[in-house]
Amino acid sequence: MNLKYSHNHYVPVLRWKAAEVGALSKLSIEVREGITPLMELCPTAFMPKRARAKGGTRALDPEDIVSTKVAELAVAVGANPVFVDLQHLPNSLICASGKHIWDAIR
Repeated sequence: MNLKYSHNHYVPVLRWKAAEVGALSKLSIEVREGITPLMELCPTAFMPKRARAKGGTRALDPEDIVSTKVAELAVAVGANPVFVDLQHLPNSLICASGKHIWDAIR
């Protein structure tokens, strides 16, 4: 992949949530080609909704969640590149298969 950026290329920093991914899918092709979103994965994406509402910490299988999120994002951005930020995830987040979360994203 050959990434070339000019002074007017835009890199929006977005939380990797449904509304943000949905907004990306509504952009015109011309606008999409002029941006490269930086998607931040949040720890709350790996908790069941009920546990989040109660302040719980029980995590779901990260690989299942990431594969679903990647598929949704691929539909939204097409073949355009995306940056992924894992800064907010704990280093201990390992998939049930033993893979690190980064390997599940690729």
